[in-house]
Amino acid sequence: MSYLKDIEESSEFLKSFVISLLISPLWYLSIFFLNNNFYENTNGTVLIVLSGTLSFVSVFFMTFILLLTEDFKEEKENEEDRILKSVSVSALILIIWKSILLFVVYSVGFFCNAYIYFYWYIIIFFLINIVVLIIEFIPEKNK
Repeated sequence: MSYLKDIEESSEFLKSFVISLLISPLWYLSIFFLNNNFYENTNGTVLIVLSGTLSFVSVFFMTFILLLTEDFKEEKENEEDRILKSVSVSALILIIWKSILLFVVYSVGFFCNAYIYFYWYIIIFFLINIVVLIIEFIPEKNK
């Protein structure tokens, strides 16, 4: 339990780093389910690094989107708390989104015999995030 106490007393950057690691196991599972050949032929270290990198990129991208939204712009808290809150919310959103997408993609592949490869899965995953970002930048006509 001392690790949790150390993390609680650490800087906001380290807390954000630990929060972003929460999505790494889902990326690892995605590689296992959707690209089993790559999983079997690759060193475990490469898989862990790839999972960590994809989780950091996805959490960073979702945090960027959340910081652009009006709800996070108007808050009067200090900058570090705002970033930690947005990283926490983005990690939660990504865990839910990634779990649903992995379930749907793997189920379609399993039941319909139409497998989607891991690379297309990554494109679908980030494409939805990019669409949300574009929608965020479209100005409302009623303003």
